[in-house]
Order: sequence, then structure tokens, then C-alpha cells
Amino acid sequence: MIKTQIGTNASKVWQFRNRNFKEIITELSITNAAPGMALGLLLRENKIFFYPDNNNDRIMLLYN
Repeated sequence: MIKTQIGTNASKVWQFRNRNFKEIITELSITNAAPGMALGLLLRENKIFFYPDNNNDRIMLLYN
């Protein structure tokens, strides 16, 4: 997957940030490693933060 597509997927995920992540993946039809790469890019850009909550990883959206 090329960098441009990762950025495009990250933008799509960010636009749907108020929805359940599984719903986002289904609606946007992104599969395989694409959701993870999109989250990685958003994490690198300090737009999201991962934190543990009752043995589950949660994602906090940061607005900047």
C-alpha cells in the first residue's frame, strides 16, 4: 500500500471519528492492514491516543 492511500484512509477514518471503529471499517470498505496503518498515521500526527481500560485498549480522539 502506498503512502498516499494510507493518508487517504486516515482522513476517511478521521472524518467518521464519532462512530464505532468497526462500523467505520465496514462502511469505508477498508480491509487487511489498512485500518491499522490509518490508525498509526493518526497516532503519529497526535490525533489519537491509546489507553488501557479494563483489559481492553481504547482510543481517545484528540482535537487540535
